[in-house]
Amino acid sequence: MMLLGVAGLYAQRPGGGTPLTPEQRTENTITALTKTVEVSDAQKTELTTIFKEFYQAQSENRGNWDKMKELATARDEKVKALLADDTKYEAYTKFIQEQSQRRRPGGGGGGKRK
Repeated sequence: MMLLGVAGLYAQRPGGGTPLTPEQRTENTITALTKTVEVSDAQKTELTTIFKEFYQAQSENRGNWDKMKELATARDEKVKALLADDTKYEAYTKFIQEQSQRRRPGGGGGGKRK
């Protein structure tokens, strides 16, 4: 099963501060993702919609880890259907996992959230 992954991707500016808006998080994610996964302009537009909806729903469900996991799973299913290429989807999942590791203090680990 896909990791929650990008739940906190770019959630805050480096060093803390004001959390980014769903739109800012979407822009950051799409910029980084499209450096890793080659997509068409139409796919980029659809990915932007998928991530913007994900980040908006995520901000509305902060603290509800079951719902956040559900949202991430739904996002990943939409991305998989959109990319329709196993190689691109594998690159996407690798990207999500790397971003998840980067956002954790110390580059990984951490406790299990319930």
